[in-house]
Amino acid sequence: MGSRVAAAAKCLLVMVLVFSPYWALVAFVISRYGSHPPRWLGVVGLMYMIGGLWLCVVITSKIFNKQLAQLSSELIARSQEAYGRPDFPGLSIQVAYVSSVTHLKRFESLPWFTKYLGIAPGDFPMVNVSGRSNPIVYFSSGQITLSPEAFKFAACPPSDPWKSYSNLNVSLTLDLKPDQILSVARFDMRDVTSASVRLPFIGVQTSAGELRDFLVCSGSDDLNEIARQTEDLYVALRSFAASKKPVETLH
Repeated sequence: MGSRVAAAAKCLLVMVLVFSPYWALVAFVISRYGSHPPRWLGVVGLMYMIGGLWLCVVITSKIFNKQLAQLSSELIARSQEAYGRPDFPGLSIQVAYVSSVTHLKRFESLPWFTKYLGIAPGDFPMVNVSGRSNPIVYFSSGQITLSPEAFKFAACPPSDPWKSYSNLNVSLTLDLKPDQILSVARFDMRDVTSASVRLPFIGVQTSAGELRDFLVCSGSDDLNEIARQTEDLYVALRSFAASKKPVETLH
């Protein structure tokens, strides 16, 4: 709840700062013209409203992206120390997001009325917040458990009283062994989509399972926690993939 309140407070502060000049102009015009302000004030107000909302989205997105990408050197070092070894401790992420390059490309190709008005095209995953629907950049949410022996993901419907979801894959399961992981790499969403908020996805390629090529990251409510948990997951997955046993050959 605290992270939601902090995020809402930041958005409110941005809106106050962006729209303060307009309300100052309104106060000045009323003080000068009384109850009969000039017509141009309405035109200015409409233009300011459109531009102001756009600016609020841009600024809050920058704030969120900075939090998602910002990790202190101490946290990075701690993650390496804890999970950068073959016998790393078990890692559990209660809420994780799973996506794919294909899904992100589909997100990018959505029509404008879906992205800005929330009119869903068929079965695309959506989230509804305060009566407004938005398409989302992942198609499944669930729990991850990772140990030196196995990587497991089990989808489960999100339980958030503030949001409602539709068209998420709630039956997806993954159960992978180290020798089934072909590669683990950081993924930059900007390579595929112009989505305003960029989750720190990890790209995983496998040789087996329901998904051969997928993206994964933490789905915590706290943006700083998303960055920290995803860093732990990245380091642990690298150790997990590196621990595959070499194939024995006969001489």
